[in-house]
Amino acid sequence: MKIVLMENEQEIWKIKARKEAYMIFPINIIAGIIKFFLGIRVPGELVFTNKRIIFVYKKISLCCIVKEEMLEYTMLSRLTSVSAGVKNAFLCLIKRDCITINGTDEYFSKGMKADEIQSNITRVMATIEK
Repeated sequence: MKIVLMENEQEIWKIKARKEAYMIFPINIIAGIIKFFLGIRVPGELVFTNKRIIFVYKKISLCCIVKEEMLEYTMLSRLTSVSAGVKNAFLCLIKRDCITINGTDEYFSKGMKADEIQSNITRVMATIEK
């Protein structure tokens, strides 16, 4: 899905991410196994601009059937908090880099460390203040 930028809007940073609901320990393992066998995937991308944060994702089932393509917007004027860090899972053996927006929406990423994410978020927040 193509993102249409607003007037005077510029893309600052982009990261591949997945949005997941929080589940307690044994349930998250069972849900992961079921999703694996059903071929359910939700690849996505977080795009930070100077006016909004956009989450673009597709829901795929049976490994190839696209069920849904969506864009979620968060206007920077409505932003209350953005945090980046590491969440531990499975008895602290697995660490996942996480971006939390407005205290509720959690986006997990691969390939970028928490320090890099924090520096990019600082860059995004600096454009808001201008």
